Amino acid sequence: MSEFTAQDLADPAWAFATLMRPDERLLTALARAAERRLGEFNPQDFTSMVWAFATADQLDELPFAALTSCAERESCR
Repeated sequence: MSEFTAQDLADPAWAFATLMRPDERLLTALARAAERRLGEFNPQDFTSMVWAFATADQLDELPFAALTSCAERESCR
């Protein structure tokens, strides 16, 4: 996942959440990769990731907290 773009990370998270088939291990891996790339996310990719975590009930996870903290600071992009 080190070569994935922000969209490459957001799309599968969104897809699994949309299908109501969240995979906790996949979401964790995607989130860890996303944390290293938060500055590369455009608003749509960022929103897709946050929505996927919320839909998958991963609200307590550190990656979700990092995403929301980033949004609060408006330093994602």
